[in-house]
Amino acid sequence: MNSNLNTLVESIWNTISVGVSDEQSLHNNIETPIDGKRIFKQKFIEIYNDILDKYMEDPKGSLDRHKVAAIIMVAIIKSDLVRESEASEQGIYFGKYALAADCGLDYLLYEINRILLSNDKPILDSFSFPNATSCSTPYFNIFFRNLYYADTGYMLNPLDLAERLFLLEQITIRDNNLDVKLFKEC
Repeated sequence: MNSNLNTLVESIWNTISVGVSDEQSLHNNIETPIDGKRIFKQKFIEIYNDILDKYMEDPKGSLDRHKVAAIIMVAIIKSDLVRESEASEQGIYFGKYALAADCGLDYLLYEINRILLSNDKPILDSFSFPNATSCSTPYFNIFFRNLYYADTGYMLNPLDLAERLFLLEQITIRDNNLDVKLFKEC
């Protein structure tokens, strides 16, 4: 594995560790695998390399920030980093999906802010999530619930997820009156 990818995984793991600790402090029946970091790293690199080799024009290049954020989410989910040790009365446990969404979106926002800083622009605090039209549920909750549905009932596709993250980024850029050209990667 190249050193840039290794550094990226280490940085992501630091964010994940905080999220896992937060989940454990909120719920007393949460367990995590002892070798969670190794499992996550293996899953992340496997998905990253698979997408790079099979779907990118330049398999020696690197993936864009939307794909990396999506891979973070999928690798967290597939690594099963947080799970209930026993079923709760509340029903479905969405913790690993919320953790996945939070960590992937944190990474994406970090990358967007790096671009803004390099262009002497103020950084963003958050994304401009759309408002649901048929209910009052916050979009972030809809987003992580959809990760659950994709994982358990449909196919969890990191490329499809990356496209959704790209659109969320575009909404945020437009809502903040930023120049779209700043964010072009090629």
